[in-house]
Amino acid sequence: MTSNDIAVRIQADLGPTWPRNRPLPREVVAEICEALWQEGISPNRRIVQQRMPIWNDHAFGPGIVAWRKEKIFASSLRFVGKA
Repeated sequence: MTSNDIAVRIQADLGPTWPRNRPLPREVVAEICEALWQEGISPNRRIVQQRMPIWNDHAFGPGIVAWRKEKIFASSLRFVGKA
């Protein structure tokens, strides 16, 4: 599934009543971030908002930060003990 497909599904699932500035659930943002990453794109607010323009870029911020922290933490575990 492409990031565009996921964006369409997320917008349909949350619907037009989700407040424009209210942060989206982190697991929802993580899903599109992961899809972008698989496409070779580093997720940021601008890129995610291009896929889902009905929401303000501030709605994505907390989820993107959480996804990045988890991604960095998970990748740093691979280097533990490799001195």
